[in-house]
Amino acid sequence: MLKALLKNEITQEDFIRYYDIIVLLKKLPKNVHGLAFKKNNNFVVINSLLGEENKKKALLHEFAHIELNHLDKDFFKTKIKDLEDEADIYINELLNSLI
Repeated sequence: MLKALLKNEITQEDFIRYYDIIVLLKKLPKNVHGLAFKKNNNFVVINSLLGEENKKKALLHEFAHIELNHLDKDFFKTKIKDLEDEADIYINELLNSLI
């Protein structure tokens, strides 16, 4: 689904609706670009202090967490760094497949 979004086959609104996501812009600490969590809906929070390009990158990264079902993982049994790396690798593979 994320690949379809990147290929402009679906809109961002389609992606958000499909995964039942609520996207929020909030002031976060400078070192936090975004975060995703699940509570009834999937929530994505993007740091409002970021520039437009970095907001887009953060949103894409958080969408990857949702598509990879990271929000359903037991965070006490999973290393956060592993999840972050997996999301980054997934995004890079998707972007490289479009070239």
